[in-house]
Amino acid sequence: MPFERLGDKGVYMGTSHEREILKYIDQELQNGGIKPYKMRKLLTIKLYVEGGKPAEIAEGLGVTLRTVQRNISGFNATGLSFLRDSKEPGNRNKLDGDQIQQLKNDLKRNPEEFGFLMPEWTAPLLVKHIKNTFKVKLSDESCRNMLASVMANERKGTPSSKRKAFSETVSAMLLEKKDIWAVTSIYLGIRQGGKNKRGLYPYKEEDLIKTPVEIEMAKIDLTDKARKEIVHCAQHLKTKAFVYHYQSAFEEDTFAMETILKKIVKNSAQDEIILLMAKSSFNKRLLSKITNKKGKRSIRVLFAPFGAKELQSLAFIKANLLARFKLMDKRNKRIKVINQTRKESIIRYLERLSQNE
Repeated sequence: MPFERLGDKGVYMGTSHEREILKYIDQELQNGGIKPYKMRKLLTIKLYVEGGKPAEIAEGLGVTLRTVQRNISGFNATGLSFLRDSKEPGNRNKLDGDQIQQLKNDLKRNPEEFGFLMPEWTAPLLVKHIKNTFKVKLSDESCRNMLASVMANERKGTPSSKRKAFSETVSAMLLEKKDIWAVTSIYLGIRQGGKNKRGLYPYKEEDLIKTPVEIEMAKIDLTDKARKEIVHCAQHLKTKAFVYHYQSAFEEDTFAMETILKKIVKNSAQDEIILLMAKSSFNKRLLSKITNKKGKRSIRVLFAPFGAKELQSLAFIKANLLARFKLMDKRNKRIKVINQTRKESIIRYLERLSQNE
């Protein structure tokens, strides 16, 4: 349903359906004993229907922009049923004392011992481990707090000392003639696409700050996010062999990572393969879902500290790729749209790299 802004005199000028929504919200807000989370949800949608921008709503209610966006997305997807949903956010599943003690002991061990690819514990990985071990589902936030508590006394060291220790570790592995690959994922831009099955355009990040009227006029679907263009690259540290995988429109991130891992395995001679990767939230999320066994091969991940020389070759390839095709990196406010012609040119360039190395 379309939403219109308030009239010049502050009188709502929406459709009967919109007035019905506002009437329901007003009635709910007048009920005594309404819980804070429900009140924030109702006020968010009320302000949104009346034409408020997400950023303004977040500031006015004292909540995060992401919370507002999540409520708006849920409302656009299910309408009044979203407002009637009385399920309180949070987690009610608990671990008993013995389970907590066992979990603390598990956290002292490497995740690889439990069949995970990740070299260290993260919240999503801990969620999965707890579910597998205790048949209990905890939230990411609960596991994040648990990790922070257990790992509070972990020594961090200086950046230079970390890089030195990392280089020494990698050098020792090279002397043992291990297959070591540097791996990275390069964000290129947003995929150019037409309307979806609902006859609307998938939304981009900048669309989330638009008003309901602007969204309506632009025919934007806030329940369907525009696909990112990502290419996954890997380079052998010694032979400089290069492999890549251009993530297709319908591939999940995890499947794409699995695909580049298969190419790495195919081009490796040793039974144990070492992957050097940046310690990013993107990599952590993907690796938390992948096992460390590929057939008879075992894969081990080492997170490289910021500025590690072992990743500089891939960093150069990334910089050259972005400059060559006039792409902006993720931190730039301008997001490039990747059409089919540009995509084919990028793939040809990557193919030449894979043949020349």
